[in-house]
Amino acid sequence: MKRPSLSGHALLTGVVLAATIALSSQAGAAENAGHWQTLTCAKGQAAYWEPLDRTPGIFLQCDKPDLAASAVTTGMMSTRFERENAIAAQLRQDHDLVLSEHTPCRVGELASVHGRFGKCVR
Repeated sequence: MKRPSLSGHALLTGVVLAATIALSSQAGAAENAGHWQTLTCAKGQAAYWEPLDRTPGIFLQCDKPDLAASAVTTGMMSTRFERENAIAAQLRQDHDLVLSEHTPCRVGELASVHGRFGKCVR
């Protein structure tokens, strides 16, 4: 069996991660339903998921669009975990595009809700 290319592996990993995020959000929201409380970012900024650059993980912050895009692009060209972080950040950002203030959520969850910094509360 032929191994997938690096880009194919990243795409496959992203698809699996996206499905996991979608399923876990739906299941968790039903058992611990809350609503989104949002805060507006400073002028010229929006809430973006960005990759951590020294440890595995992603974080949500208000940032300028070009700086957030640069962080993801730089991560895509870096070491293994930084690349995985960048993929995870982009997938989560894409996932959050469908959210609204009325979308069910798990209390304590963070999201970019229409470009606003969102936290799920009771």
